[in-house]
Amino acid sequence: MWSRWTKELSPELIQREKWFVHKDSLSIDDLVLVHDPNNIRGQWPVGRVVEIMRSSDNVPRVVKLALSKGRGELVRAISSLVPLLVESDENK
Repeated sequence: MWSRWTKELSPELIQREKWFVHKDSLSIDDLVLVHDPNNIRGQWPVGRVVEIMRSSDNVPRVVKLALSKGRGELVRAISSLVPLLVESDENK
């Protein structure tokens, strides 16, 4: 039973769609966790997106971040960031 479930039903649960339309995942002033392989998840630094840098094909791939607690700024790939969802007063 498990063999059949793994081959037939499990792939149906994980559907991946082709990106026909690009949607920006981050915008200016978004809060993110910065993935740091040297720290555990609970100790990753928090940053705020200051600038979004686009590649030659006009796709955002890198952002400039201002770190919390005055730690300065750094540049990271979007793939190494975890967006933090903050509910604003407009969404309540």
